[in-house]
Amino acid sequence: MIPILLDYDQQQHDTVLAFANQDLALYNALLAAINTAVPGLDLDIAGFTALLNNPQLAAFENIVGGDSLVIGGVTISQPEAMKMVALTPGWVTIIGLVVAFNADFQTNTVYKYFSMKAGNKLVNRLPIANIEIVSGVFALTSAYTTALTAKYSIYTTTDNQNAVYALLNDIYTACNSLKALQAGITASVKLSQLGITNTLGGTTMAFNPTTFVLQN
Repeated sequence: MIPILLDYDQQQHDTVLAFANQDLALYNALLAAINTAVPGLDLDIAGFTALLNNPQLAAFENIVGGDSLVIGGVTISQPEAMKMVALTPGWVTIIGLVVAFNADFQTNTVYKYFSMKAGNKLVNRLPIANIEIVSGVFALTSAYTTALTAKYSIYTTTDNQNAVYALLNDIYTACNSLKALQAGITASVKLSQLGITNTLGGTTMAFNPTTFVLQN
């Protein structure tokens, strides 16, 4: 069967996407500041994630060129070695930027908004798992945008639901034809239960059979 789109909450989708793009801009601002502080880092997603998780360790590994320090043939333990390595001014700046960035995400973990269909809602901040690097800047992954659209879409799931939808659509079309002929079509309990309602001052009936279709 081919699923039929019954309903799509454009408001919620666009609101959540706007919050995601707001966080995406913060990620890109941080990336730009990092590249300015220490030019040539050329971080990929894994490297950026490691930097967010432990900026001090990322600085150490970048400065010494690895995850350990060897002096006179003796390997110094990482905790001790990190105390011995002097941070460059650029890395001091980066660590401060990352600490502030993480503090914002840890303090303000969600966005709040109002949905016309669902009331007061919360949405989590954008995790790094939902972004990728494209031409040197962060962008939302296609998997994230596809999943976001699917989250706020309702489709038929059975052949029977498709058949019910088709019949209701025929009724809806017929009602609009009658209304165009000024045949006295008004909202009734039965029609509203089918998802067909009158619109005040409108030239067509409103049609949203989601509830009825999904009962079948």
